Amino acid sequence: MARERVLVFAPGTMPREADYFLPESPDVLETTNLAPIALVKLEKKVRGKEYPDNVIALCTQEVMDERVAGIESDFAKLGIDLSPLEVPNGKDEEELKDIVRILLQAIPDECDLTLDITHGFRSSPFVFSVAAQYLSFLRPSVTIEGLYYGMLGKAEPNSAPRTPLVDMSIFLELMDWVYAVRVFRDTYMPQKLADMVKRAAGGSDDADGIIESITRFANAFELGLPIELAERAVDLRKQVSPPLPETLESTVLLPDELFGEVSRLAADFAPASGDRVPDTLSWEEIRRQVRVIDRYIEAGHAVNSVGMMREWVILMVIYYNGDRDKWRTREERKSAEDLANKGRWVSRELYRIKDRVWELRNNLHHHGHEATDNLDVDEMANRVRRVWADLRPYMNRPADWKIEPWGY
Repeated sequence: MARERVLVFAPGTMPREADYFLPESPDVLETTNLAPIALVKLEKKVRGKEYPDNVIALCTQEVMDERVAGIESDFAKLGIDLSPLEVPNGKDEEELKDIVRILLQAIPDECDLTLDITHGFRSSPFVFSVAAQYLSFLRPSVTIEGLYYGMLGKAEPNSAPRTPLVDMSIFLELMDWVYAVRVFRDTYMPQKLADMVKRAAGGSDDADGIIESITRFANAFELGLPIELAERAVDLRKQVSPPLPETLESTVLLPDELFGEVSRLAADFAPASGDRVPDTLSWEEIRRQVRVIDRYIEAGHAVNSVGMMREWVILMVIYYNGDRDKWRTREERKSAEDLANKGRWVSRELYRIKDRVWELRNNLHHHGHEATDNLDVDEMANRVRRVWADLRPYMNRPADWKIEPWGY
């Protein structure tokens, strides 16, 4: 079944005749005072597209009274039925909301949509752009084929002004990219950004490295693996650094800026130097893992946050009391854990914070099965944030990490 083709525009009250053309065929003109009439005729002549199945006109009361009959007649000559919808002028917030609501309700699912923003109030392009973004994000069954603006040219003597119909949908595409990068930045979910890269690359495989790197980085984040996350952050930064693949450079608006945001995100997780974490536990690695926990907290990943806190406490115990060259060995970590649990801490307050971390970690990582009482689920995330707020400042208090090895 063919998808319905829909055109939406907002006619104004002061029509002006112009010679409209599509940029790729500047010599093929349509002279009219209504840009959407020119658009449908030119798309058929130049691009071989059929006329739309449905044309929706958002009309103020003044337009309904003075112009709708003539506009209906113009479309009827092409065999196209017009669906006029009365909307308010948009003089305040409530009226603007009503216009957007009426527009969205009028657009059917599973359609190919074209928007013409040439006429109407100067607020109309903003209304149409907001509606287009809503449809793009929340009703993906609607495909936006174009967002056209008739750019009125200078009139020559005894002739109408030459007016290109410019497709502004590149800005809608940019908003899709901004949304995809933001989702990746805020949630570390890769699918939307990976899909955008794949779509921009078309059938080419020259962006496969970026797609794979985005996905691998997100997998390491989701699983709470800080060492692997460091290495994959390095790879991601390499993949999105200029020069980007030609398919992305030629199809994406502001590619360096967008992928620069991805690179800055990955930088927080990358080692201070080199392509991998150091063999000897360094202060830079301690600080890097603090940044990683910060990002988990910000993203609302309570389980990974508290698991990383526990491992960070072990790192700090090794750093100040153990063998830094063996920080990744099972034996050294077991020794540090025993010291943390059974030794005499110089700081009793830090010891109590450590116990809070251990308790939270056990409750969450055992999914509540080891809790002595029912967990206050709604409060648990707040407890994770509070314990990190209490623990984090001790990064800069080295004397408090001294532990006397007694009791085991």
